Amino acid sequence: MLRTAVTIGCATAVAVAGVLAFRLRDTRRTPSPLTGAEPFRVRLVVTTGRTGGMLVGAYVSGLLTIGAGGRLLMRVLAATSPDEVQGLQTDAEESIGRVTVGGSVFLILFVGILGAVLGLAFFAALRRWLPDRSIVAGLAGAAIGAGALIRPTGLLDPTNPDFQLVEPVALAVAICLAMLGLFGATF
Repeated sequence: MLRTAVTIGCATAVAVAGVLAFRLRDTRRTPSPLTGAEPFRVRLVVTTGRTGGMLVGAYVSGLLTIGAGGRLLMRVLAATSPDEVQGLQTDAEESIGRVTVGGSVFLILFVGILGAVLGLAFFAALRRWLPDRSIVAGLAGAAIGAGALIRPTGLLDPTNPDFQLVEPVALAVAICLAMLGLFGATF
């Protein structure tokens, strides 16, 4: 029952992210309304509001795509892997096919928020050079961030021991890339 609920909940979260990305596809980045001549209080209010908006956007997209998408990835891979790997320990010392509330909440919240913060940092660093159209900027930022982070962290490293347990590896890679792309498009 828990497996079904987690799978349906995570699939719904990823679908919501997809709908958000589609509905907001024509959103454009707006230049700062500040000229520098405003009083400090006005600059602080505008900057705080913009920062808060970026944080909320990053957190929502991180929870829906990286957190819930990562959990869905694990469920799909556990379901498509052979019976003999069910119950084996992954590199993260988790059992393949075993679903717990604590593990799911940790993954969705911690990994989702951590991914959101990293995504926001990449976006903030690259913002000046990204296109104005939000979905293009998000996809470009996600691609650059993925390229910078995936190999050093071993997420898509073919020698990762988890890829020798779960099958099919191509599905794992495809879902990881789709999840990162959806994060960029949603954020």
